[in-house]
Amino acid sequence: MNWAIEQGWAEYWGTSEWPAPMIMNAIGICDKLGLIRPVVEQVQYNMLVRARFEVEYGELFDNFKMGSTIWSPLAGGMLSGKYIDEIPNDSRVGKHPVLKDMYYTPHMGTEEKKKATVGILKGLKEFCKELGCTMSQLGIAWSLKNNDVSSCLIGVNNVF
Repeated sequence: MNWAIEQGWAEYWGTSEWPAPMIMNAIGICDKLGLIRPVVEQVQYNMLVRARFEVEYGELFDNFKMGSTIWSPLAGGMLSGKYIDEIPNDSRVGKHPVLKDMYYTPHMGTEEKKKATVGILKGLKEFCKELGCTMSQLGIAWSLKNNDVSSCLIGVNNVF
């Protein structure tokens, strides 16, 4: 990556879903060899998926001033509210089993998880009514409010 940056082919480099110890190791190697460090981590972050970003990466943000490009601020649509009752057949999760396994199953895969997640989503829906916004607007705004979020990747298939 250092070579690509020196050639002008890239401005900087980063990692995606690397464990924090691996990133710190890469930073140490770069420092030892006089190479350009990674400056950004691309990680899933939203109201339902928080631990890696908020706990594991804290030292990276605080001590190494790394930035972040987060993805899935709506947890694959879970935080849009469209999956509270069931999976719509015309939704991405309804059409693609891989996406169902990636986004729906971790939060709704067992009765216990489903009960907890539906409770959270219904509470957020009521809160959004009070605020006068959609669940999608709240989910994106919540993610972007975190000072350690540099940018946010949003993949939408329709306007809410």
